[in-house]
Amino acid sequence: MNKYAKCALGCSLLLNVMFMAICHDMSKISSKAFDDLAIAQQKVSEIQHDIEDLKAKQEVQQVEAK
Repeated sequence: MNKYAKCALGCSLLLNVMFMAICHDMSKISSKAFDDLAIAQQKVSEIQHDIEDLKAKQEVQQVEAK
């Protein structure tokens, strides 16, 4: 095997390892992003319920004030 073939093989292996590392990091990042999204959706749902409760209390107070 000549030196150019060895160099090409070495570069190819290095690029493959780097690509695998990048894919692994991207997988971890996307997994965390989905977890964060689920948490955010839960918080939005809780806030919506709080708003509905406050609106109901406000309506009751308005009726009682009349």
